[in-house]
Amino acid sequence: MTQNPSFAEPASESDPNLPATVLQPFRGIAHECLHLDPKRRCSIAEIQARLEPAGRSVPAETEGSPRPRRPVKRGPIVAGLVVAALLIALVGFFSRGKSGSAPATPSTDPRAPEATSVPKPNPTLSEPATPRKKATVSQGGEVVRQVLPEVSQSARNTIRGTVKVGVRVDVDPSGKVTAARLKSAGPSRYFADAALKAAQRWEFSPQPAASAWLLQFRFRRGGVEALSERATR
Repeated sequence: MTQNPSFAEPASESDPNLPATVLQPFRGIAHECLHLDPKRRCSIAEIQARLEPAGRSVPAETEGSPRPRRPVKRGPIVAGLVVAALLIALVGFFSRGKSGSAPATPSTDPRAPEATSVPKPNPTLSEPATPRKKATVSQGGEVVRQVLPEVSQSARNTIRGTVKVGVRVDVDPSGKVTAARLKSAGPSRYFADAALKAAQRWEFSPQPAASAWLLQFRFRRGGVEALSERATR
């Protein structure tokens, strides 16, 4: 607190006195900590009691007859100065800690809506065996039997993304497929042949006249789906 140890002479045989500029209770605490006789120095508990608001006040210094001087060594004086410096540093540290404000915590507004993720709809994959399953298509007409290509899971595991195969089929008035040919074979001959065989087994509702249909098969790792559309001549 003085930032200067010149108030205590290293070779002095009397207890050092702190300057009057040091405020209480620190002046009294430091004074009692700097007694040359270690038995007369105050303890940590006494220092804590003096620093608390309800603690006892620091006794006023009394002017009396000087105590008998004892020959002392230089070592205890230096040790006392070090102890006093540590105590003063601890007092300053705890004083700043008590007066500091608590860190501000971010306030949360309960009225703020939470962000929710809306799952994107995925197209439903048709099962391989769907006999007599009707599906309404564009431009009139109905599919009464939809057959999906039969491919192994190991073959589907080689797919990256989606493999699309288009097949054009000719349908007679009774709804039977009379011819099928590839419209777009896609990158794999294996999947193209499987789609062509499946398209030949499709059935449609009876029509007044023959018609043509475009079938698109989509192969993915998770399964196969088919889309149908009546072709315009």
